[in-house]
Amino acid sequence: MENEVIVCKKCGEKFTVDTTSLEEKEVVCPKCGATMRVFNAGNRSISYVISNGLYMAAENDAIPVKKKKTLSYRLTNLANSYLRIPKRKRVAFFLSVAIVAAIGFLIWHFTRPLPVEETMAFQNKEEIWQEYRDKNPFNFQSIGIKKCEDGSYVVILSEPSDRLMPEQIEKFFSKYHSIVSYSEKKLGYDGWLKDVVVALNGLRDYRFNSFVSRLNNLFYGTKYKPYYIDLNSIPKHTDFSAQNINYQISAEEIRSWFIENKESLISVDGRTKGCLSDCMEKDGLYYSESPGFVVWIINTEDLSEKKFRDISYRFSVDSDLIFGAVKKNNHVAIIARERSIPVTEMTPMRTEIMLMLATTDKDELSQSYERNNVFAGKLPGGKDYAPILLSEELWHTEYGSILNITDQMLKSWSENGKVEYEEFIYPQPVDWAFEDGAVVDLGVLELTYNWNTSGAGYEIEPTKECPVQIYAVNRTGSLPVSYIPGDTDSISENDQIYLFEEKAYDFFSNLNSPELCKVVQYASFYQICHNLGVKVDLDSDLVYYDVTTCSLEHEMESLLNSIRRYDATVSDKIDDYYDLSAEQLAEFGDMALPVLFYQLGQANRFKQNLDSVQSILNDVERYGGIRGSVAEYVVNPRDIEYERLMLLANNPNWANNSDYAMYFAFLLSNYIEDIK
Repeated sequence: MENEVIVCKKCGEKFTVDTTSLEEKEVVCPKCGATMRVFNAGNRSISYVISNGLYMAAENDAIPVKKKKTLSYRLTNLANSYLRIPKRKRVAFFLSVAIVAAIGFLIWHFTRPLPVEETMAFQNKEEIWQEYRDKNPFNFQSIGIKKCEDGSYVVILSEPSDRLMPEQIEKFFSKYHSIVSYSEKKLGYDGWLKDVVVALNGLRDYRFNSFVSRLNNLFYGTKYKPYYIDLNSIPKHTDFSAQNINYQISAEEIRSWFIENKESLISVDGRTKGCLSDCMEKDGLYYSESPGFVVWIINTEDLSEKKFRDISYRFSVDSDLIFGAVKKNNHVAIIARERSIPVTEMTPMRTEIMLMLATTDKDELSQSYERNNVFAGKLPGGKDYAPILLSEELWHTEYGSILNITDQMLKSWSENGKVEYEEFIYPQPVDWAFEDGAVVDLGVLELTYNWNTSGAGYEIEPTKECPVQIYAVNRTGSLPVSYIPGDTDSISENDQIYLFEEKAYDFFSNLNSPELCKVVQYASFYQICHNLGVKVDLDSDLVYYDVTTCSLEHEMESLLNSIRRYDATVSDKIDDYYDLSAEQLAEFGDMALPVLFYQLGQANRFKQNLDSVQSILNDVERYGGIRGSVAEYVVNPRDIEYERLMLLANNPNWANNSDYAMYFAFLLSNYIEDIK
C-alpha cells in the first residue's frame, strides 16, 4: 500500500490517497467536499504528467505534490512512452532523427575549417612574405593581411616591438586555427629585420573587423584607428616622395600662428576648444579647427608611461612632420602637421623609440663608424671594414637602423656614388650635389662626413612680448650636413667648407627621402624632450642591449696584449713542446693562444707573423690609435664559418693556406663557442 499526498486545487487542503492501484479513482476532499479523480502515472505515457509531477487530477482539479525522480525512473518512463507510440510513428520518428543528424554532419563536414597545413595561406605564406620584403627592404613596421581564395588568411606582423613577446603572439593566434612562424630579412652587411608570419583559417567574415581591432591592440598596444595593409596589393617602398616633405617653419611663424593670431584648437574628445594659451593647462591631443595641425600638450610634472604610450601613438598616427614646440610653465605643446603622407609611405614614429627618447638622460646619442676598432681598416680585395658605432639606446631600434642607412647616403652621395657600401641597396638620386664629389671639389685629402643632429632645430627664449619658449625645426627634409677636413679646426660662414655644407644641406633635404625625414622627426622629438623638460615616469626601467656582448673588441685587445708580450724566451720555451696536453697548455696562461698556434703547424711561419703583429702593435702605440694595418692580418670575424675552420685546423699545412688570415683572426677572437 502506497500513500501519496495531493493538494485540493479548490481549497488547498492536503490529504493522503492510497495509490497502490493503477486504476483511476474518485477521492473527496475532507475539507470542502470537492470530488476529484486521480491516477498513478508510473506506467503511463509521460505526456500525461503535468509540472513534472508524479500524480495528477484527471480533470486538473488537484495539483500533486512533486516527487523526486531518479534517473532510472526517467529512463523507464521514456522507454515506456516510446513503446506506447504506434510502430509506424516510431519508425518515422527514428528516420527523422537520423536525417537531421546526417544533415547536421554534412553541414559540419563541409563548413568546418580545413587543417591549416592544407590551406593556400600555409602553402603560399613564404612567397607572400618574400614579396612583401622585396618591396619593403628597409625598416617597415606594420600589419599586413591577405585573404586567399579558399578563405584562409596570411597575416604578417613586421618588426614587432621588443615589448611584444613571442608567447603573447602565439597565445593570441591560438584562439584560431593557425600556424605561427618567424622570418628574417637581411638588412645591410650583417643586420636583420624579423617578422611574424601567420597562416590562419576559420575566421568568419563578420568577425574580421573585430579581429583587426584586437590585432592592432596586440601589435600597437591600442585600438585607436585600427588599420592594416592589404597584401593583395603590396605597396612598394617609397625612395623619394612625390610630395614635398621639406618644410622650413621658423620660430617666428610658430609664434605668429599660435600666440599672436591664436589658431583655434579642438581637443580630440571635442570637449575643449580655444587658442593654444587657453588649452595649455589641459594636456592631451588637439587638432586645429581648420585642418592642418596636430598639437600634443604635455604636462611635464604629470606624465605617466601609460598616458605617454596612449597619446604618443595617436600623435604619430595622426601627424607626419614635427614643426616645433612651445613651452609655458610646466606644459609643452608639440606642434606637427596633420598627416597627409600615407602610413605606407612614411610609417608613424614608434612608441617604444619615443619613450626611450623621452627618458634618456644623455646629452646626445651617437651613430658613426668605429674607424679605431681593431678590425677596422683595409681588407684584401680593396674593401674597407668598420663596425657601426651606436649608443646603447639605439641598438636594435628603427632609429639606429635608419641613422646607419642615412649615414651611408651622406658618405656615398657626397662623393657622387663613388663610395659604395656592401648591401646598401638604396637607389641613387638623379642628380648630385657636387660636380666631382666633395673631396675633389674641396681639394682635400681627408674628409669626415657627419649629420649635425644638434642642428636639427633651435630655441627662442621667452621675452616680455612673447612669454613662451619656442623650439623650431630647421628643415623637415634632412639634418644639417657637416664636412670636416683633416687639417681644419674651425669653420666660418665665409669658408668654402661652410658653403659646401649649405649646398649639401639643400641637396639632401630636397630629396624628399622618407628615411632622411624620419631621422629629423626622431632627432627633433629627442631635442624637445631633452631641452624642454619632458620626462616620462616609467613603470619599470627600460632595458637596453648589452653592447659589449656584440663586439669582439675586448677579447681582441686582451689577446693582442698577450702577443705584445711574446719574446724570445717564450719562443725558446715553446720550441720544447709539440703536442701539449690541456694541463701543460694552461701553464702558459695568457700566452696559451700563441702556443696553440705552434701546435697547429709551422713554428717559423708562426713566429714571423707574431713578429709582424708585434711591429704593428708598436706602431699603434706610437701613433695613438689602431689604424687599418691590423686588418691586413685579421678579417671580420662575422664572416667565419665554423665547420670550414675546423677543417683548416686539421690541415697540417694550414699556415700556407690562402685562408690563413681568416684562421688567424679566428684563433685571436677566442670565440669558438659563440660561433658554434
